[in-house]
Amino acid sequence: MKVAHCPERNISQSRNIGIAMAAGEIVAFIDDDAIAEPEWLTQLVSVYCDPEVKGAGGVVYDHTGYRYQYRYSVCDRLGNSRFDLCEAAHEYNFPFSNIFPYVQGTNSSFERSALVGIGGFDEEYEFYLDETDVCCRLVDQGYAIRQLPNAFVHHKYLPSSIRTSDRVTTNKFPILKNKIYFSIVNNHGHFPLDIVIADGVRFFDQQRRDLDHHAQAGRIPPLTIEDFTEDVDKAWRIGLTRGLSGERRTRDPSYFSSPRPFLRCPRIETDGPRRTFVFLSQSFPPLSIGGSARYSVDIARAIANLGHNVHVLTRSEGDNTVDLERGVWVHRLAPKAQIPENLPTGETVPHHIWNASRTCLEEIERISLFRKIDIIEAPSWDCE
Repeated sequence: MKVAHCPERNISQSRNIGIAMAAGEIVAFIDDDAIAEPEWLTQLVSVYCDPEVKGAGGVVYDHTGYRYQYRYSVCDRLGNSRFDLCEAAHEYNFPFSNIFPYVQGTNSSFERSALVGIGGFDEEYEFYLDETDVCCRLVDQGYAIRQLPNAFVHHKYLPSSIRTSDRVTTNKFPILKNKIYFSIVNNHGHFPLDIVIADGVRFFDQQRRDLDHHAQAGRIPPLTIEDFTEDVDKAWRIGLTRGLSGERRTRDPSYFSSPRPFLRCPRIETDGPRRTFVFLSQSFPPLSIGGSARYSVDIARAIANLGHNVHVLTRSEGDNTVDLERGVWVHRLAPKAQIPENLPTGETVPHHIWNASRTCLEEIERISLFRKIDIIEAPSWDCE
């Protein structure tokens, strides 16, 4: 592992430092509050056999590990995104298209030489629209961005200097400023300045309503609203000035000219092929465990320590969640009420057992869509 220090809170600057250190042909990015699934890198690099592809990213789950945060999205030259696409938007990969595909920064990869060719990340973007800007510039160079249906990353969305534990972004200044800056430097004649300003006014009003909503719900203090009012004037002034100047804060190729060599990294090697195990258990830590649940916990962790993929399916009293805990993917599932079916005449199954078992079966089928399952283990307790 190579470690470097970024002198300021600027995600684009930190990514440029990473690019400069990287020795490989492909540079992948993930956030410090995200977890990649085992096939992540293999699936990302698979598309680079196409010489036109210079960037690729996969699917992002939100903090639950179960719902999607991002699958397929496009952005326009004003920095407005659409998240409701059902399939990849590869048809927009042509230079200076008003609509273009992009990938999420927490699940993205790029060919290193292409990044160096455009000067890396524009360090004007300390946060927000940073990876979108990179994708836009690569598309304008005639390259393609690939949006994958797999290469999964779980984004846990932890609190930070700009975001609360309720996942509310409180520092809106970078978002406001970068929206205006992006709309100008990537415009290329698509929209006159009065449209850029009108769209900025609409966007700023939307951000204000978002803060009002969270303040009324008690998630942020009223002072945040006062700070926002000050940030608006500052964002307009800096965003317009720097955007209209036409000067980007990118890096000269020489900055990236001395990558540090690969370092040896110990890793767990399985004895034979890596397999996927699924265990069913009525309970799992931090809930109290005993009997067959204790057995399931111990053996699941032991097999994970051998380097295999291990999933444990257990009960949830709330929403469905998926978390990686001590090397084990723990799926906490709320049993869905379902009607027993295909039972022999005269036979019945208690509803709570049927609901739990059927819910586990559906989750097993969901896992198998993306990963071959080799072994499923279920104790006889409560008829799993």
